[in-house]
Amino acid sequence: MVQSPIIKKFLDFTRKILFKIFKSEKIRTIITKFTEYEVFTYLVFGVLTTLVDMVIYYSLVYMGADEVITNVISSTCAILFAYVTNKRWVFESKAETKKDHLMELIKFFEARIFTLLLSTLIIWVFQILHWNPYIAKIIAMVLTVVLNYILSKFFIFTSNKKGTENNAN
Repeated sequence: MVQSPIIKKFLDFTRKILFKIFKSEKIRTIITKFTEYEVFTYLVFGVLTTLVDMVIYYSLVYMGADEVITNVISSTCAILFAYVTNKRWVFESKAETKKDHLMELIKFFEARIFTLLLSTLIIWVFQILHWNPYIAKIIAMVLTVVLNYILSKFFIFTSNKKGTENNAN
């Protein structure tokens, strides 16, 4: 897959505008990081994944489906959507064999389940300590986004860094 020239031009344009507004090197470093293609597409598809989850969940609940079952269905659909978009457009996986694709999918689901359990643990600890549940959710969400990115980049979609040596096994 090749990075979209339209997105690259948009990111370059956005970076130039923001650099004219912000003169601080610290701010410019942050702007540069968030306008890198991979980070930007990860965040965009993350928002779209959230929308997939919410639309499916609210639609099924509106139609009278059980909330717990609906949450499992909507979460599964969102994870599958995230897998496809991360694989194809964010990390541009180079996996070729069925085995490689299956291993990426399994590792992706494992990572998402891990971060779900971790975020649930954070919320549970805040609940036990009677701390603000909204702060707990924000902390859990930020940690989840960062961990999912790190796990995807360094442990799941690794075939694009190893080239064909991953497929030789």
